Amino acid sequence: MTPSDQIDRKTHSERLLKEKLGNLPDWKIPIVIKTVGPFEPENFEVIFRRRNEVVEACRQKLADYTDQQFIELVSSDPLAPNTIEEDWKRFKESQIIKMTHADPAWYAGGFGHPDYIADFEYWSQSPFYTNHEALLLSLGVEPKHFTELQLDKMRDRANKGIDLWPSLQFMLRRREQFDRQFPRRIKNGRINPKDLFAWFDLIGLDVPTAFTSKYVQPVKDQHGDPVEPLAKKPHKRELDTIVQLFTVMAIEYYGYRPSDARSPTPKEIVDAAAKIGISIGDDTVRKYLRLGASFIPEDWEPDES
Repeated sequence: MTPSDQIDRKTHSERLLKEKLGNLPDWKIPIVIKTVGPFEPENFEVIFRRRNEVVEACRQKLADYTDQQFIELVSSDPLAPNTIEEDWKRFKESQIIKMTHADPAWYAGGFGHPDYIADFEYWSQSPFYTNHEALLLSLGVEPKHFTELQLDKMRDRANKGIDLWPSLQFMLRRREQFDRQFPRRIKNGRINPKDLFAWFDLIGLDVPTAFTSKYVQPVKDQHGDPVEPLAKKPHKRELDTIVQLFTVMAIEYYGYRPSDARSPTPKEIVDAAAKIGISIGDDTVRKYLRLGASFIPEDWEPDES
């Protein structure tokens, strides 16, 4: 080695890190959207933090070597590694192998990963669905991203008490629902779109709004006008949105302040409702105002202008 090589630790360190870590530092947290099933994007932050801790530990390991040890490391014969090279090789080895074996599970944060979203336009033209296709589409996932065999193995692991990601647990439970409603031995394992969507409506199953079928048309009355479908129980996300809007309007038009211990706003809303013939109690108004206020950031301050 030349004298410049002996002091050029930065260049050698980057090379050693690249050789040891491979593409481990390149993984980025994916942006996932809220969809059907568990939504836990924070899981990706935990994964990223753990991977980054390994990267930084390796970087620090190199920095902690003395100049003499570092020279021995970069001068070592790969066919007859010295003790320093062996030490470097073993450091975090098992963790790195595990992390670089495969990228983190794309469904760790839920099924809303943009690279796996179903092509709903294509599937809306299908005259029938298999149980597997219908299941995955009901989760918003393109069916090709899971096989029946993979789901069978997941079920077996779950039955043995092995922990699965919450999203996979959710999928397996929904799979049972589909298999009970649409036994595979009936109709050659094919599900008619009308039967499928009628079942969705009957039990209020949460499915992506983009999942539709061109074989299922709105029912029309005798005059040819579409008939409004029977109201079904709103999903929790819908209720959350409603109470948020309710609270925003109370803040904007009634001067409601969530931080106030006692607010005249509930009484004012009750009185306003009574004027148009709607009977509602103060406690009910307070309940939904508190619920809506729970979505407001803690550092929010009202605009007094």
